[in-house]
Amino acid sequence: MKELVRSHWGRLSFWLLARPLMRLRQRTDYAEFGGAPLLGVNGVCMICHGRSSAKAIKNAILRAKSLVEVGVIERIQRDIEGTLSHAVPARA
Repeated sequence: MKELVRSHWGRLSFWLLARPLMRLRQRTDYAEFGGAPLLGVNGVCMICHGRSSAKAIKNAILRAKSLVEVGVIERIQRDIEGTLSHAVPARA
């Protein structure tokens, strides 16, 4: 950060890139996502880091709620069943 503001070009670059960099930081902040869905269980399960902040836990709960509301488990089950029904049986 200090290197960016040492020169005129650095300060100009920082000024031009500050907003996109902040958006990138928000998009990659684990607390914004809260956790990741654990696939392979019959239900919605979110995995969070052991040192997650309250914000991260809240966002994980909200994301799990959203997954339930849009029926993601049912969609995954339907897609897997559709894929398996089109699979060619193995020859003996």
